[in-house]
Amino acid sequence: MHASLRRLTGRSGLSLAHLQSFHGRSRDAGGGGKRGWNLPSIPSVRDLDTIRPRTRGKASFAPPCAGTSISSPHRSISRVPYSISWRKDLDGEGWARSARPSRGFRRRAESTKALSTASTPSPGPTMAKKDDSLWQTRVDLAATYRLCDRMGYNEGICNHLTAMVPGSDDHFLVIPYGMAWSEVTASSLLLVDGKGNVLEGEGTVEDTAFYIHSRIHLYDPKNRGCVLHTHMPWSSALCCLDEMKLEMCHQNCLRFYDSIAYDTQFNGLVLNQEEAERLNGVMEKNHVLFHANHGVIVVGPNVAEAFDDLYYLERAAQVSVLAMSTGRPLKIISEEVALKFQEDLRKGKNEWATLHFEARKRELLAGDDADFCT
Repeated sequence: MHASLRRLTGRSGLSLAHLQSFHGRSRDAGGGGKRGWNLPSIPSVRDLDTIRPRTRGKASFAPPCAGTSISSPHRSISRVPYSISWRKDLDGEGWARSARPSRGFRRRAESTKALSTASTPSPGPTMAKKDDSLWQTRVDLAATYRLCDRMGYNEGICNHLTAMVPGSDDHFLVIPYGMAWSEVTASSLLLVDGKGNVLEGEGTVEDTAFYIHSRIHLYDPKNRGCVLHTHMPWSSALCCLDEMKLEMCHQNCLRFYDSIAYDTQFNGLVLNQEEAERLNGVMEKNHVLFHANHGVIVVGPNVAEAFDDLYYLERAAQVSVLAMSTGRPLKIISEEVALKFQEDLRKGKNEWATLHFEARKRELLAGDDADFCT
């Protein structure tokens, strides 16, 4: 028995004492010391939280991205770093747990190891290390690409998400053309200026990405620090209607009361500054644009607020389209209630958006997208 346990410790990183204790429980689980097919119960999260590889360290959650702010409202977040299976002991005397680090945990551990030698994640080949605010923006935008990919908001290698560099009026981050959203990392994003010059990173900027996003950013850099353009299905479905209006029929719709611009003119791909300026003129002070036969653009002062609005816009559009599909009249919320909702929203929007976005980033760190911040 001890030989088989030692072999398991070598593979899993568990201590011999831990495995012996669990093996002992498994042999006694049948009651009265009898052996047989009565398996012990699967351990609770609290039980599993005590089985950690020697490299795991403290039980509290620590993001693998050194120098990156990803907060949690909780003092400690329990994780289950192992996949547990049952097997017959090699000596045939009972059942024992077989534990190995889960796929997501192994990937997080690899990210931690890769980043452990630097105070901030390693930059790309042509990217100089910058201040923490720029790196944080890179991490947040990379997270948004990964989250939107998970949620099915993108199409192929099209659509673009950009963020202004803190303290700059014409420098912003964007994905290199040809990269899938699932591949984006903080260091892979391009830093470009208002004329389309690539200042940092490797790759090129797709033409429509530059024309659409640069004009919108430059219109109001402070309040349009992040610009998200997607063809997400439910919102894009509304853009295909002759009357592409998001009706105020649900609570989520009220988030966008009196803040959506509707562009009813579709002129094809946006490949010149004139068309980009036209779109920007239609959008004006609104933070959402519905573009006929195309998709939506959402802007916000920062990545967290823009992502939060993008998420809830798609949820609102989904509920609206489903409600309309019944063929029955929509129950529209009164203007009085809509205005009161907007008043309440303004009081807590930044905090709510930040908490939502931080929670989503923790989800990425707990899964196969943990390398977004490298």
